[in-house]
Amino acid sequence: MKEVLLANGEASQVYQNALNTRGMAFTFLILGGAILAGGLIMDPSIGLFKVAGGVFILCAIVANSSYGIRKDKAVEIYNNAIKQKNYPEQTVSIGLSSDGIGIQFNF
Repeated sequence: MKEVLLANGEASQVYQNALNTRGMAFTFLILGGAILAGGLIMDPSIGLFKVAGGVFILCAIVANSSYGIRKDKAVEIYNNAIKQKNYPEQTVSIGLSSDGIGIQFNF
């Protein structure tokens, strides 16, 4: 999927943003886990480590859901580009033929 989306200019930008968001989510998850584990090992009674670790893990969950939304948007942009390429614009025109004047529909 990555190679296909990177071939399309607009979808590529959205997909790159999605990949950056996924990397940020992974970083937040690792930081939150490390802070939470360090707080539990050093002094389990201190709630500051638990709160800080929980905030980082919560940020990781939010960033990961943002990744899914952006990835789906990139796929949608790519699919819309394919539809526009395969299906030209619908037109109605009046034209001349060997039998006379007629209406021509293109779809």
